[in-house]
Amino acid sequence: MKRTPVYSTTYGEPIQGTVVLLHPHNATSDAWNDLGWIAPLSKIGLRAIAIDFRGYGRSPKIAEKFDYSGDCFVEDISFALGHQNPGPFHIVGYSIGAAAGLLYTLKYRNRIKSLVLGGLGIGPLTQLGLYVGQEEKKSREQALKQVESIVSTTSGDLRRQFEFAKSLIQERSLQHIVGSDLPSSTLLVSGSNDRFRPNEIYAKLNSEKSKLKTEILEGLGHGDCFTSPIFRDLALKFIAESLAT
Repeated sequence: MKRTPVYSTTYGEPIQGTVVLLHPHNATSDAWNDLGWIAPLSKIGLRAIAIDFRGYGRSPKIAEKFDYSGDCFVEDISFALGHQNPGPFHIVGYSIGAAAGLLYTLKYRNRIKSLVLGGLGIGPLTQLGLYVGQEEKKSREQALKQVESIVSTTSGDLRRQFEFAKSLIQERSLQHIVGSDLPSSTLLVSGSNDRFRPNEIYAKLNSEKSKLKTEILEGLGHGDCFTSPIFRDLALKFIAESLAT
């Protein structure tokens, strides 16, 4: 893995803690300020660290495709926060940022105070290389067959990552694989028209009365859910409530 000195911007003072902001594929760290996240976070006493992932914004581009794996994105978050910084942190991620935030949480569970994941689904996980078969026209069945082969020969954290991808391909409950590993203060948000999200996942989480909180924003697709003030306000309220727990 090639370590990358990724660019990050820090806003405010950590009076009540630090929130890490992880942008989606079609944005950079500047989006959080542009969309009005920074001022209300500062108002509740949170320092915000907005990261440009490798290949995005002001972070360096990397030629090798294998240096854009999920583990590399987790490494970018660790680099921006400082490897010796134990947290706890609040994490907000969308799309690729949500997938990276999830992986960081699975690896550093004791560092996470609250977790907001928006637009998390098969597409973002594929873009992070969590399962083989990234060609646009590859079928879900082919991808599932390849993932099952990898799961059978892999152990540890890497196996968990592929099992999570497998669970999404099969449209099974997120809780089945990672529910016990996520903080109780976890919010999953997605638009009802998001093509990356199997609708059955959220419906099953709700029916099982999972500890994970889910919100489906009616009429919004993958991109406009991220830019929606409804998503922002839901996340900010959830983070503020987590400060009291």
